[in-house]
Amino acid sequence: MLERYRGAKNKVFLSGADAYALRCAYVHEGGGKVLYHRAREAVAHFYLVAPPSEDGIGVHNCLAEDTLILQVNIFCRDMIDAVGRWSNDVRSDQAVQQRLQSLLEIHDMTDGLTLLAWPSKALR
Repeated sequence: MLERYRGAKNKVFLSGADAYALRCAYVHEGGGKVLYHRAREAVAHFYLVAPPSEDGIGVHNCLAEDTLILQVNIFCRDMIDAVGRWSNDVRSDQAVQQRLQSLLEIHDMTDGLTLLAWPSKALR
């Protein structure tokens, strides 16, 4: 399964379990230390780096001992691409499509706030 969603990268250091551990650490603790999370497999720490300046050198998907270094813009693009491939794979799965209808959406406000998309008071 990992092969399907990882794209054209040569080496993947971030397993599904480690990604879930990162999600838990970040959401619940605001950090990147996953050493004591039950879900983790190989990575103990995450180190996120900003994109380099024009003349700088980028570092992404590098494992230094038990710390995974991820360049945040590439990591986000990798996740977006993987979700796109997954979405294509499950397009005919009606159960998944039904659950996708309840996802939180980001609305475009270029032309102002569209009240038709605003949830009713009963739903808030």
